[in-house]
Amino acid sequence: MNRHILLRETAAFRQNRAQETERARINACLQLAGAPAIDALGAAGPVRLAQYARRLRLGIAKERRRGLLRHHRYDLNRHIAMKRALDAVTGAAQTKNGAAAPF
Repeated sequence: MNRHILLRETAAFRQNRAQETERARINACLQLAGAPAIDALGAAGPVRLAQYARRLRLGIAKERRRGLLRHHRYDLNRHIAMKRALDAVTGAAQTKNGAAAPF
């Protein structure tokens, strides 16, 4: 096999692996907020999406407080994952409404 083909396939594999890891993090945070998986967010109505966004915002605020207080349970990775999950929920609301999210 050609070396360039192997390098391309390796890069594609690593990129797919990183995307799968990111989706798993977002799905875990959505599950904590009581939301369905990222693939099923499109089926949720605007009221449900607003509820999920509210729960995620409360979780982010709680995590931010932990960080400011230098609490031993603070986790930057959890904080980032919750923010990305919130972005996914607001993005689902925007694509559903065709406009800015109502929340």
